Order: sequence, then C-alpha cells, then structure tokens
Amino acid sequence: MPSPDPQRSTSSFHARFTDKVKMKLLGRSKTTSFSPTITETSVESSSLESSSSSSVVNSQSTSITVPSSQSSTSLSAPVTQRHQERLPLGRPKSEYYSPRRLSTIIRFEYNASKIPSYSTRITLNMLPLATSPPLHLALLLGKDSTGEYECQGERKEHEGNGIEMAQKKLRMAAHLVQMYRNRMGRRCFRLEEEWDFDSLSNRATNGTMRNLAKVHVIRLESTVDEIHSIEKEESGEMLREMVRKAVDAHFGGGTKAAKQYIATVLIDAKGHLQFQGISAHSALSNGIGIVGGHSLYTLPSCIEEVVPSFSNCTRIGGSAGSQNSADPIFFWEAATAVLGVMMEAFLSPQSPIEPRDFSKVNRTFVTKEPYSLKTKSPGLKLSLPLEECSWPRVDCLRFRYHPCFRLPTDPISPPLPDAPQIYTVDNGIVASASSGVSLVLIYVGDTYRDYIEYTTKPEREVLLQEDFIRSKLPDIHRSAIIKLKVYSAGQGETIVEDFHAARNLKVQLPNGYGSAFKSSSLGPSETADPQSQQVILHSITTGRMLTGIRVFHTSAAWDGLEFLYEDSSSQLFGHRGTTGDANSSKKSAVSDFTLDARKGESLLGFQLRVCGGRFVDGIEILTSFGRRSSVFGNPQGGSISMTLVPPRGRSIAGVSGTCAERVNGFSILYK
Repeated sequence: MPSPDPQRSTSSFHARFTDKVKMKLLGRSKTTSFSPTITETSVESSSLESSSSSSVVNSQSTSITVPSSQSSTSLSAPVTQRHQERLPLGRPKSEYYSPRRLSTIIRFEYNASKIPSYSTRITLNMLPLATSPPLHLALLLGKDSTGEYECQGERKEHEGNGIEMAQKKLRMAAHLVQMYRNRMGRRCFRLEEEWDFDSLSNRATNGTMRNLAKVHVIRLESTVDEIHSIEKEESGEMLREMVRKAVDAHFGGGTKAAKQYIATVLIDAKGHLQFQGISAHSALSNGIGIVGGHSLYTLPSCIEEVVPSFSNCTRIGGSAGSQNSADPIFFWEAATAVLGVMMEAFLSPQSPIEPRDFSKVNRTFVTKEPYSLKTKSPGLKLSLPLEECSWPRVDCLRFRYHPCFRLPTDPISPPLPDAPQIYTVDNGIVASASSGVSLVLIYVGDTYRDYIEYTTKPEREVLLQEDFIRSKLPDIHRSAIIKLKVYSAGQGETIVEDFHAARNLKVQLPNGYGSAFKSSSLGPSETADPQSQQVILHSITTGRMLTGIRVFHTSAAWDGLEFLYEDSSSQLFGHRGTTGDANSSKKSAVSDFTLDARKGESLLGFQLRVCGGRFVDGIEILTSFGRRSSVFGNPQGGSISMTLVPPRGRSIAGVSGTCAERVNGFSILYK
C-alpha cells in the first residue's frame, strides 16, 4: 500500500524487523545463511494484527511454526528453495495494550532434519488506525433469496454454502486485500470491527472471542429473478441504484461530511458483475463497491486455508473470468480471479488509466506457483516479491492521501473534497488548493500520457508551464491539445480541458488600468436564462477603500454581494434577493461583514460550497488578517469546497459570474 514517501522502497520499520530476525537467527546457528531478498511486513492493519514476510534458510524441508501469543495453537508454513511466506496470527497481550499502540509477541520455531531446532521472538508494535474511516463489508441478498451462494464439487458438503460461511470468506478475503503489499511502506486501511467469536483460525477453541471484521447482511427489495434480469441486461446504473437504496437504508445514508465506504458482495449474482457502470466504481472512490458471488466458494474462510486455496489444483468447470465460459480451470485460478476482482471493486481509487493485472495476486501468499490450466503453462518454481503484481504508481499516489489510508500523524482531511483552483499567470497557470496539490495527470484528448507528483509535501500553489508539460509528451503529441486533471491532498479534482486556452483568460480593465486575469469559474450555470455579470472593484483605484461586504442570502443559497466603500458608494453583484413572508425560507436575509480598512485589512478571497457543479450553496469571505466570515447561504450544503484566493503577489480586482434566481456561477478577477 502507498507510503508517506513513495520514493522509499521500504520503511525503516521493515529494515529493523529483518535485521532483528537476521541477528537472532545467525546468533543461534552458524550454519544458517540468508538471502538479501526480504519481503516487507505490514503491521498497521490493526484488525488482523498479521504480517506477511519471507525468511531464508538452507534446508528446503524446513518448516516454521508460529505459536499464538495467547493460546497453544500454531501455524506452519512450507519452505521453497530457502524462501517461505508466513501469515502469523497475533493477538495483543493485555499488558502491552495502550490506546496509542498495540503490541504482540510472536515466537518463530524452526524445525529441520539436518540442523538443531531453535526459536526466536519478535515483538510487533501496531498502531490502531482509530482516526481513519473504516471500510464496511456487506453481503447482499435478494428479497426471496435462500442465502446460498454458488458452490461446486465437494465444497458444499465439506463446509456448506450458507450465509455464515459467506461471511467468513468475505472477512478473510478483506484481510488478504488489506495485507496485500505494494512494497511502498506500512500505510493501510482499516475494517469495521465487532467483538465476536473467533473465525480467523479454524484452531480457535470454543468460546474464543476477538475483534473481527464485521460483515453486514442486507436484504434487497428486488427478487433473485429481478437481479438476474438486471445482470443479463448488464445495466450497471440500475444495479448500482438498487444496491445504493438498500445500503442507504441499512447504514442510514450518512451525511455529506461523513462519507461511508462500503464493499458489497451480491451472492445471488451469477457473475463477477464487471460490466459498464459497475467496473469503474469502487468502495474507496465512489462509496460503494459491488462484486458478484461467482467463485466465492474458492476463497479461504480462515488463515489456515490461505496457502491451500492458492495451491489447490482441483479441476473445476467454468472460467472464473466469465460465467459464460465452460473452459475448465484449477481451483487456485478461480480463487485468484475472484480476489483480484475484489481488489478492483473494493480499493480502486479511480477508473483504470494504466494497465492493472491482478491475475498474479496469488503470488503474494505462496512461494511456489502451481501449473496453470487456463494458460497451459507451468507456474513459478519460486515466487519472489518482484514477480508479484502491484498497483500502478498513479493509483498509489491517489491512495496516499485517501482518508481511509490516513495515519494519526497526518493532517486532518477537510470535511468536503478540496477542489484545486486554476489561475492564469504570465508564464503559465497556477494550481492552488488549501490542502495542497498532490498529483497532476496529463492527457492528450481522453488518453492518459504522463503525470507529475508532489508526494514529499503537497504544494499549496504549483506553477505549471506549457513548455514543461509538452516536454513530457512524445514528439507526435507535443502540438496537440493538452488536458490536465489536478488532484489535491483533500481528495478534490479539477479538470483543465485545454491547457493553452486556460492561459488566455484575461479581462481588460477600464480607465487604463491594464488587464486582469480571470480564475476558473465555480458552479457553471445549467439554469434557464442565466445573466452574466462582472464587477470591477473601485478599490483598484488609489484612495478608494473597501470597508465591507453585504451579503444577500437565504437559508438554502445566496443571491448577491454588495461591495461597500468608505465614500458611501457601493457595487452590486447578483441581486438583493426576494421579499416574502417573514417565515418563508425564500425570503432573503441581509448580513454585513466589515473590513478594518484603516488598519490595512483587505479582501483576500472567498471559500464556496458548490452543489453538483450547478449552484453555489454557500460563501465565506476571507481577509488578509486571517479572518473569515460565517457561511452565508446553506452552511451544510454543497458536495465540494472551493477556495478562490489569487496567487501570491496578486490581489483581487473584481468578481464575475452568472445569476438567475440565485448565484450559480462565480469567479474572481485578479492582477
């Protein structure tokens, strides 16, 4: 998973962890040698308290046993060519518990036929991610569903295919997705948890309780036949609306300032549901991720089944990649396919812009890959980290600042997405965001070409020059129209459709005051007969001081601004609102915000709440003294937050926008 500094290939913790293993084992046995290849261990997924790493010993027959810290149960893992993958299941001991840190001691016992047995202990310190929003897990059933998912072969008789087993498999799959390493550090998301009987290990004694990932069971209003009909038509919009309605009813819908992230499995579906309208959406990017119950039975239900599930060469009918294919495949290939689909549907931070290939996700959990019946090719004799699949770098950069991957030491994310603003300057354009600009994607038409990252520290203002942008493109595209997507650390996004045209947004000022640049417009108009307005502030003239701003607004929106000057003159942008009954919500209120002009306080800019790109629901006034007004209009409205402040060294010269019944388009002029 992405790390605070993606330039680092491994974290300092991982280095200390592997060094400690080496020192202890070398000290016990002079005949033991180690390979420099050490995979990383992620201990920040506090729900499972597990790690995935490999150690290296001489004997190929060595087995490693990892006893639990609170019970006599243990886990054994095979060794292949001196390499071994381990998934130790740890539990924090009560004497090590604190609200800020969880600690667990894991003992590794090494047993081989040619060397004496020995053991070593490692203390893992885990940081609870209590400040990050959790990923919720849910099983979706049709209104008349029996609660049984597709199951082939002897699995149905061996373990069953009911709701309880589906919960165990989804829980374990979520932990495998959670532990999937990207060789970029310890950053991870957390799962919603509950105190329940232990199902992570099939060796847990009766009555053993622990924190488990909670799996909700939700009934849809649609029947199983209706689900199959929607799936056959491949109507992604209808399916998402059906799931959204049930999920909102179950989870309460949440508020705009508290977005929920929900990963769902529709067990009555016959396929993976990876068609248009579904495949481009995920839990982390759109709030709800949806996969079907196809091949769910191939996933492990506990930690002991992880390696067997991804090594099982039992032949099964029907391709895991398509429910319409009758080509036989091996059991492990179906498990790999469904886990890859879950990774896309649960975690994908955006629509794929670089190729993703999760067909090798099984290599993360095994050291030796079986023969592939699907590709008719032998598997890897030794699966090393370099042979594993991973997320493209642009996806990792999006993970880096996602609220679900936030560490307690990170800055608090803004309540609403902080969309970057674009300002034209003489030698390019400036992208600005209150939370900082983190990533710029470069497109030619609708085709992604390259990116610029700001990961060490997101910059509040970033200068983008046309010559530099074009130099990152192949020669054949350097004269084409360039489109940019600019992302902030606050999860906001702004699209510049034409980079060259954005540089020419200039307005001529009256009375020989030169020209001013115009910012990007917020809330483009989609109402009937909008009226364009533009106000050049008198304060650009020497001796004319702006002393206050009067705002006309209702409880749902704002209608206009009136700029007040020391000489009692004023300028109106928008209109003064409507009159009506005193109790009417449409009656405009009048609020004054005063500037201390005599002490040098001036207008710095505005912060707006924009609803769906159509209306400006609320506005705040920002001053050069760091003061800000209350929100005029709807303080709870808007789906994104946008800040309009001129680039450094420039000041506001006016405002521009459109207005019908309310203000629905707004931008600033600056020089």
